[in-house]
Amino acid sequence: MNAYKMTPRQSFAIFCKTGFDVRACNPSLEDINRVFAATPTMARETVEQWAGAVLKRREAKPKVDCGAIFAEANEAGRKAVQSAAATIKPMTVIGEGGPWHVPDGVCGFAGVVIRPARGAFVTWLRDNRMGFSNYGGGYYVPIHDYNQSMQKKEIHAYAMAEVLTRHGIKASVNSRMD
Repeated sequence: MNAYKMTPRQSFAIFCKTGFDVRACNPSLEDINRVFAATPTMARETVEQWAGAVLKRREAKPKVDCGAIFAEANEAGRKAVQSAAATIKPMTVIGEGGPWHVPDGVCGFAGVVIRPARGAFVTWLRDNRMGFSNYGGGYYVPIHDYNQSMQKKEIHAYAMAEVLTRHGIKASVNSRMD
């Protein structure tokens, strides 16, 4: 039975040298001394032999194709607007010069807010000059299509936010009437 208990400082030093989390292992003092005396490669081989040594280094995350995610979200927004075209409520403006009809509904703005404003997707948006920092926090991606129609922009933004959320990006919609 091994009576030696490895100290936290020793386990951290082994982790720094080898990349292995050895807190669950119960090495002897001779094994620990052998790791400290060895080169990093030899130390890794020694630690790999210990039962229960767990490789702490994480695999690299797969690269996210932010352009494809944005294209998918934008396309979902366009399709949502096309399918909802019949539900857009027109607006009639009464003022000087008589009333006039606005078929696209009320005027306004809408966009997608991504919170927190960090991560690969927001970095990609910034690099491609799409959007800006939101006043209330987060990153704001405005919808520029559909002239001044707030209703169409909102529909587009909600569809985009849904796709982004499916991809693990926390997104919500912000709109205001003009």
